Amino acid sequence: MKWLLRKCGRCGEYTILNATCPRCGGSTKVPHPAPLTLDDRYLRYKLEMRRASLPNHSSKKRDQLRGS
Repeated sequence: MKWLLRKCGRCGEYTILNATCPRCGGSTKVPHPAPLTLDDRYLRYKLEMRRASLPNHSSKKRDQLRGS
């Protein structure tokens, strides 16, 4: 699937189909997360990356639920 919307990594400006930001000249990336399906062979790694990007308080809650 091709995404039209792009986001500048430097200034946060959104643009459509530009590889560079028209405002600051920084590189852009697709702001949408990768699709998540249960039959994906890389699901474990994607979930680890998402959990790592969450704020620290969520890992504390997860530890409390586990009884650690």
